[in-house]
Amino acid sequence: VNWRRAEMPAEIAERGTSLADLAGTEIDRVALLAGLLERLDREIGRLEEGASPADRFREASVLDGREVQVDVGEERLDGTVAGIADDGALLLDTAAGRIALSVGEVVNVRDAAGAVA
Repeated sequence: VNWRRAEMPAEIAERGTSLADLAGTEIDRVALLAGLLERLDREIGRLEEGASPADRFREASVLDGREVQVDVGEERLDGTVAGIADDGALLLDTAAGRIALSVGEVVNVRDAAGAVA
């Protein structure tokens, strides 16, 4: 949370960040944890009522229609994001067709014009 990028080892700093760096100020970790637990409790209540988080996940996604590279372990896949499936999988249109990814890390995002975002 408050571990500044400048203090991180190089192998972490090249891909990592901290909330303090992003916010430009130190973060109250106790307040952050309290807020996270409150939201988690609310989400668990929704799940217990039978609600799916998929619609909120879709609304929050900024990847639809964007070209991405996804690291899935030993392989890196290129494609265009086609949305989020009901089970939360990332739908990716690749040269081989549409696939659903339930694991992986999006490592590169390009907008429609091909510029790296």
